[in-house]
Amino acid sequence: MKKHIDKILIFIASIVTGALISISFSENKTDTFFSMKSIEYKDAIEQRNLLYKEISDLKESNNEIMYKLRSYNQGEEKHQKVMDDMKLQLSDYGEIAGTTALEGSGIVIKIKDGYYDISESTSYEIERKTLHATDAALLLNELRSIGAEAISINGYRILNDTGVRCDWAFITFNDNNQSYEGQPFYFSALGEPDELEAALLADGSYLNRLIIRGLEIEVEKRDDLYFSPTNRVLDFQYMQREDS
Repeated sequence: MKKHIDKILIFIASIVTGALISISFSENKTDTFFSMKSIEYKDAIEQRNLLYKEISDLKESNNEIMYKLRSYNQGEEKHQKVMDDMKLQLSDYGEIAGTTALEGSGIVIKIKDGYYDISESTSYEIERKTLHATDAALLLNELRSIGAEAISINGYRILNDTGVRCDWAFITFNDNNQSYEGQPFYFSALGEPDELEAALLADGSYLNRLIIRGLEIEVEKRDDLYFSPTNRVLDFQYMQREDS
């Protein structure tokens, strides 16, 4: 009788153990399933939002194009509207490329080598107080980075690919070796005068480093700046349109 009772207890214990294992496995599987589904759902929501934004941008762009087309096709002067719009775009491209004269507000930075006595000053002092081609290049990059819309040095129009060289006491340019600019150097920049001045004189700016080195520097805000068009012939040998 005792053996039968033991067998029955073992049988019941086996059933209970199996049930517990089954329940535990089922819960883990359910958690994993819902966890994976929630991640997939989150990714799907993000993807949907991106698609909605792309569709919205395309609709806005399409509306602008349709508006232009309607303006071109209305009235007797539709061809003149097309020509006027093309001229306006050509003017914008000319301003970016530097082939169009510009005028407006901005700043002028006057730079001269600092004072030194050639017979008494050390070579280190002379080097520190001299404006080098590297200094001019870094200052040009700083002007571009703070938002200058046009730049010139002593009236010479600086383009996006213009580089500077040092030729004794003069600055020359990599795109026109016939032009020599001497001291004082006037760096003119077109833009909002207060913002340009604040950025140039901020702690850590390159212009501040030149001031600390002892160069003679003056910054003047102007409302009557003029930038003549470049006299360069823009001949690109390797650049091609993607759809050409």
